[in-house]
Amino acid sequence: MWKFLKAGYMEQWEYHKTYSGTPQGSGMSPILANIYLSELDTFMEGYKTCFDKDTSYRKPSKEYRKVKRRYDKVKARLDTGNPTPEDIPGI
Repeated sequence: MWKFLKAGYMEQWEYHKTYSGTPQGSGMSPILANIYLSELDTFMEGYKTCFDKDTSYRKPSKEYRKVKRRYDKVKARLDTGNPTPEDIPGI
């Protein structure tokens, strides 16, 4: 593996040394990228658990509760057939 990393690359039949990283186009490039990304995935999975929260219940905001009550009240009036003019939009 070390020889592949130090192999360098050819451009227009001229050899160039590689000072960092993996030379693109070699057979080792995808293998080394997968090794690195596997380690990164493992680290990020552990790091994510620090930020996970219990999402089973979230208290609705005051504004949401106010709108929900108004919606339920208007819906009940419309279902019973006794709507007021303010309940029906466009009138």
